[in-house]
Amino acid sequence: MHRSRSLLLALLVAAGMLLLASGTASAAITSQSMDPVGPPLTVPASGTVPPPGFTTTARQAVQIGLGTKAVRKVHVQHPNLVAYAYIWAGKRWEVDFGVGKKDVAEVDVSADGRVLHVWTGVQVDSYQARGHFDPLFDSPWLFIPLCVLFVLPFVDRRRPFRLLHLDLLVLLSFGISYFLFTDGHFYSAVPLAYPPLLYLLGRLLIAGIRGRRPAGKLVPYMSTRVLAAGAFLLTGGRVALALVSGRPVDVGYASVVGAHRMWHHWILYVNHASHGDTYGPVTYFAYMPFEKLFPWHGHWDYLPAAHAAAITFDLLTLLGLFLLARKLLPGRSGNRLGFA
Repeated sequence: MHRSRSLLLALLVAAGMLLLASGTASAAITSQSMDPVGPPLTVPASGTVPPPGFTTTARQAVQIGLGTKAVRKVHVQHPNLVAYAYIWAGKRWEVDFGVGKKDVAEVDVSADGRVLHVWTGVQVDSYQARGHFDPLFDSPWLFIPLCVLFVLPFVDRRRPFRLLHLDLLVLLSFGISYFLFTDGHFYSAVPLAYPPLLYLLGRLLIAGIRGRRPAGKLVPYMSTRVLAAGAFLLTGGRVALALVSGRPVDVGYASVVGAHRMWHHWILYVNHASHGDTYGPVTYFAYMPFEKLFPWHGHWDYLPAAHAAAITFDLLTLLGLFLLARKLLPGRSGNRLGFA
């Protein structure tokens, strides 16, 4: 009875917060009907004069873009192609080629006139589909050792054909999709994520229907002390990587922006391609304390609020997994599983 009352109270509090959020958002419509949060693009002051720090003009950037093979092909398909040159964060040109209201190609040109990237298809509309979010996490020198450490506690040398080993390999196969995605191979990365998902679905269904635990120890060799030391070292490394990495990807950015809007009673949902309504009020509520401590200043920069939120959420997740392991297995076995 006490648990039911607590759950009911939590639901009522959540519903009240959502109603409050919707009310404040509606009230803000009249004062701020449009507050887009977009990429760092600015319109050049002149088409014939280079911006400060540039040696090329907007017109020259457009001509460089038109000279690329991909844009020439698009131009044949769309003779009425229109080009727009923008300055990206004061560092380079972004030249967008469109037909009507739809962009069909993009060419990124350096300040001195070199072609940096050419984008077509879905990668024109989505910056996230282009990959390369952070050079640190693109590195195989970081990713491969982490994969080895992930499987090492569960490997049983005496039982090489254990089904658990296949499960581990399937989980590691997500890395293939991940590397393709971070390298910008969007169309190959997405389909390759589905086979391991289907395998895991089948394994979970079988395990749930049979209701039997497999024979043998889940963590066969490593001691609790070794696992605990490894868990603490990896957690410290995770925190350090979060602190030294560059700006967060769209998840952290949109969540911080949404929390900022909630604090200022701004409307969440606007008619714009890049804005702060990527997720929803519950996510923004979770980010609000961090945005209060580290306020957003209107730019997609380092965003300390996003880093603080990510670290906190990861630590809470690790604690939850440890407690779940102790619930599944009693005594030292639960501790070992939790640290693993």
